[in-house]
Amino acid sequence: MSSPPVNAAEQYLKRYEIDSRSIYVGGLPFNVTNLDEIIEAAAGQYGEIKGLQVIRKRGK
Repeated sequence: MSSPPVNAAEQYLKRYEIDSRSIYVGGLPFNVTNLDEIIEAAAGQYGEIKGLQVIRKRGK
């Protein structure tokens, strides 16, 4: 018996080990030094934050 087909979104989440409850926030300013605190305060009102990763990468 074969397993049911997996849609593209599920494949992506599995491939990159991303929890489906993850969110992506872009376009944040580079001159702000406490982004993790700001994000935790904003998102924390909706529930517990299990992990936070702030990636700073300038666009082209």
